[in-house]
Amino acid sequence: MTVPIRLLDGAHQLLKAPLIVVWDRLSTHISKTMKALVAERGWLTAVPLPGYEPDPNPVEGLWAHIKRSLAARTLSELETLLRRRLKALQYRHGIPRSQNVSRSAT
Repeated sequence: MTVPIRLLDGAHQLLKAPLIVVWDRLSTHISKTMKALVAERGWLTAVPLPGYEPDPNPVEGLWAHIKRSLAARTLSELETLLRRRLKALQYRHGIPRSQNVSRSAT
């Protein structure tokens, strides 16, 4: 028996209630063995996370852009680039600004 199933069995015995787990698509989570072990337990529901899908989540596109723009740079270049971009963000309208942020930090 796998460690996650033993852990869930123990949690079920302790809580005396049905359990719902949300799992990523790790190979052990979606294996035939794991599906069978989950199916044997009427009190256990396993919900898989969706696969990587950048379209419904606009932040994914932003992170991809940031990673591309910062790739293969020296530390000095990164510092200069980040200072410039933070300075530019400081003057953009419509971006909420925290009251705790000091303007002297940039």
